[in-house]
Amino acid sequence: MDNEQPESLLQLAVGLSRKGYTTEEIATQLRVKGAADNLVQQAIDEVEKSRLNRKRHTGFIWCGIGTFLLVSGCMITFLQYSNGQNIRIAMYGMTSVGVVAIIKGLIDLFGW
Repeated sequence: MDNEQPESLLQLAVGLSRKGYTTEEIATQLRVKGAADNLVQQAIDEVEKSRLNRKRHTGFIWCGIGTFLLVSGCMITFLQYSNGQNIRIAMYGMTSVGVVAIIKGLIDLFGW
C-alpha cells in the first residue's frame, strides 16, 4: 500500500465532513474508494476529533459572550440604580441572555 493513500483518504474524509456528510456517508464513500476498514476507522476518528475541536472552540466563544453580558449587565445595573433609573432591562434582559449564552457554550464544551 502507498503511504499517500491514507493521507489522501483522510483529506477526502475531512472534505466530505466539511460538505456536511454524516459519519456513515463518509465511511461508505471511503469504502467505495477501496480503503481498508482500519484506514476508514482512522479517518472517521480524525473527522470526529476535528468536529469536537470545532465545537469546543465555539463553546468557548459562547461562554465568553455570556460572561461579558453578565458582567456588563451587573455594572449597568449598579450604575442605573445609583442614578435612580430603571434597572429592569439591564438586570433581567442582559442577565437572561448571558445565562443562556453560557449554557449554550457549556453544552458545546461538554459535547452534548
